[in-house]
Amino acid sequence: MSELHNDIVTATGVKRNKRTKLNGEGSIYFNKVRQVWTGAFYDIHGKRRVASFKDRDDTVNWIGKQKEARDRGEGIFAKNPKQTVAQFLDEWLERRVHQVRPSTYRTYGQSIKNQINPNIGHLNAAKLRPIIIEEMISKLIEKGYKAGTVLGAIRVLSKSYNDGVRLDLVPYNPMKKVEIPNLKSIPLPPIPWDELRKLYETAESNPYSHARLVLAAEVGERPGEARGFKWSDVDEVNSTIKIQRQVVRIKGEGLHFSDTKIPQLEPTYMTPRAMNILLTYKRHQKLNKAKWKVDLDLIFPNTKGNKMDETRDKKWFKDLCAETGIPPRSLYQLRKNCFTQFMSVSDLGTTMKFTGHTQSSTLLYSYISPASQAVKDAVLRSEATNPALRKDVG
Repeated sequence: MSELHNDIVTATGVKRNKRTKLNGEGSIYFNKVRQVWTGAFYDIHGKRRVASFKDRDDTVNWIGKQKEARDRGEGIFAKNPKQTVAQFLDEWLERRVHQVRPSTYRTYGQSIKNQINPNIGHLNAAKLRPIIIEEMISKLIEKGYKAGTVLGAIRVLSKSYNDGVRLDLVPYNPMKKVEIPNLKSIPLPPIPWDELRKLYETAESNPYSHARLVLAAEVGERPGEARGFKWSDVDEVNSTIKIQRQVVRIKGEGLHFSDTKIPQLEPTYMTPRAMNILLTYKRHQKLNKAKWKVDLDLIFPNTKGNKMDETRDKKWFKDLCAETGIPPRSLYQLRKNCFTQFMSVSDLGTTMKFTGHTQSSTLLYSYISPASQAVKDAVLRSEATNPALRKDVG
């Protein structure tokens, strides 16, 4: 062994006659058997790293880079240096399964499967460069993906690499140097009011459809929350309903009850008309319970009395749109109808309390969409009350 270590040089070029600890500076020695210069260094985690080079200067430079990274509190080695982006993201997603909502978990998975893996999934996760990610983003935009979809892929990469650096799985987060294009999601608007009126007319003949439509368009719950409603949530005396759970699908486990996205501390008031529609449906539902296999007290169960799947709920509304003779619409749009109408007769603070939103920007941009006629009426009212145009104002 002495033959291999008789020339030992520190990163500063000082020769030593034997291997010694250099207070974290690292050490360099010439391996006469392999005819290479070898550098040894302890990284931020106290793990000894070794690399060999033909030229001593290259070895010194390598030691210097290790020291700079350690001084910044960073590592430059990956735990699994051969791991692909697809493998890295798959492991990250499984770690997140119990840390995020099932709907968020599904959204992450879709971004990985449909946008990220087909483009960069085969590349080395530890060596992924910002320019590669920017090229992927450009490709997604060129293919016509909507802003929300592209931003979803960006969000997954940013979150996964942040976690990877925090857990010492990858040496750095390439997303920190990625220039994000100016993308802005365009939210779906409310259903046109003339179409909603026709939906009401069609739904009146079916107690289930009538109640389901009224709650969606006048209470404004999310579709998953509607599927989680129980009759015990309804207070007939005070004409209120509590929004306190939702039905979600968990991968490999089926349908489950889950907490709502935004906790509702107070029950939501329903007009007497809306409550009567709901109670009419309740009487109708009792006639069909003989066919059920289980009774979970759900207001909107499946045909067997159990939790209803999202697909079945969407199909109901698609069929209602077809029966009405309007284009297919999204159930979630009814929530926007509800909030837009409420805002038209109320102030922002009261609307936020009704919707449960804590950020006015989210509510105003994503949910409130006044009808064109309402804007025209406001313009006319503004002109009529403008002091500069009124001759009776001195």
